Amino acid sequence: MLAAEYIRKHRKIPDKSIDNYLFAGSFDYPPLLPVFLAMFPKSARLFLQAVLSPLIEACHGVLVFVLVRYWTDNVTAAIFSQLIFALVPITALENSQLTARTPGSLFLTMSLVSVTVYTSSGFWPWFGIALAAAVLIHFTHKMASQALMLFSLLAVPVLPWMWGVVVIGPLSLLVAFILAPKLMRRILTGHFAILRDLCDWQNPIRWLLQLEQIHGFCWLSRPQLHAGREHLSRNR
Repeated sequence: MLAAEYIRKHRKIPDKSIDNYLFAGSFDYPPLLPVFLAMFPKSARLFLQAVLSPLIEACHGVLVFVLVRYWTDNVTAAIFSQLIFALVPITALENSQLTARTPGSLFLTMSLVSVTVYTSSGFWPWFGIALAAAVLIHFTHKMASQALMLFSLLAVPVLPWMWGVVVIGPLSLLVAFILAPKLMRRILTGHFAILRDLCDWQNPIRWLLQLEQIHGFCWLSRPQLHAGREHLSRNR
């Protein structure tokens, strides 16, 4: 919401982290959700803050129903699958607040399903849908972007059968760089910073701050948070 307010006011994506962000330094978070919210006035953004994530996740649930119904030709199985998807505790937890994880998860499902259908059918429009959704992932959510690249890597051993999955990650990243090279360099820097922070297992405060950034939970007192943020800011 803070980033959306900045974008609406200044008509640009912030170059540096704005007040109340966990880390000081470059603003390296994928900006698609803040840019979308910046199109609306503050009153509308406050409304969207409450309903946008559940609405997107509802669309994700409908997608699950349609896919299972198509693959199994069984309405009961489709309804059961959608119920399981909706009742997973982490789904309710994450979508109780506005988060970029929700559209990122939806785009990831769309991309992987579409590229898998293309691989089996050879129908090129499916690959176009997969590529468009994958490019949007890189501008939406870091963890979804990392998951996409991981799926591409894991599909390498079965390359003859899943070559579309292998290609979609690197190709979508290349397209994203062509579309917005400066922005993607900044986002990629943020990816490497997360990996570096997670690998620093000798620093527990760094780990807890990173978990706070990823999951939205906090186990540290205010003095510890302040000291940790200062430490990370000096070492980023």
